[in-house]
This record gives sequence, C-alpha cells and structure tokens, in this order.
Amino acid sequence: MKISIAVSAILILMGLSGVIKGELTPTSIGLIVIGLVSGVFAYMKNLKDAKYRIDADSARNMVKSEEAVLVDVRESNEYESGHIPGSVSVPLSVLDGKIEKTVKDKNKTVIVYCQSGGRSAMALRALVGKGYTSVYDLGGINSWPYEIEP
Repeated sequence: MKISIAVSAILILMGLSGVIKGELTPTSIGLIVIGLVSGVFAYMKNLKDAKYRIDADSARNMVKSEEAVLVDVRESNEYESGHIPGSVSVPLSVLDGKIEKTVKDKNKTVIVYCQSGGRSAMALRALVGKGYTSVYDLGGINSWPYEIEP
C-alpha cells in the first residue's frame, strides 16, 4: 500500500514513522485510534454547532418579516459605530440580566451576531442555557454583505 507524502509527514510528526514501514506496535495503534476518535468528536461538534448557524440572506429575511429578533452582542460603543439595520443592542457583558427584558418570549427566534463570531457563539450558548428554544448564530458583522446603519 502506498502512503501519500502528506500522510507520511503527519505520521512522522506523530512519532509513527514505523507505520510507514509496515511496523505496527501497540503504541502506534493506540495513537492512531486516539487520533481517529478525536477527529470524529471534532467533526460531530461541528455538525452540532452547524444547526445553530444562519446565513445572511436567511437572517435578513427573517428579521424583515419579523419572524426573528436580531441581537447585536457587541458592546454599546461598537453598536453605535455601526450595526445591522433592525438589530437591538444587548452586549454579551449584560446579556444575562437584559435579554429577558428585550426578548420576553423564549419561543421567539433570536439571531445573534458580534464583530467576528466569538461573542455570538458564547451568546448562543447562554441563550440556549436560559431556555430560548430557537437561537441562531449569524457570526460577525464583518461578513455581513448588506448595508450597515451608523
């Protein structure tokens, strides 16, 4: 069996150069299994997270039709410097105390965004933890292809 150069390089970096020569030791088998299991878990986590993502077109349409509330979780000064039209500001730093006043119906669809996607992912987890049943992560305003309000 031929092994590609890329696979060979990875095996060498993992300390599994013996696998290239056809030498399987209990240690090399164990490391291969650990690598495969880790990869499967990472893939499953990405699949799980993917069900909470929403694209810009879908988010825009849902907000326009009032099916969803668009929540900017950046700090107030960031919101004031430019935000997506129709969004409300609920900074991540005060989300826990303010969100239930802003979005009272926990069955209402909530779409969160921030600057680049990190804070919106944390906000999504917090909202799901608070019992909101329909929450989506738009990611960051940096990748919003439409107009931004000053």
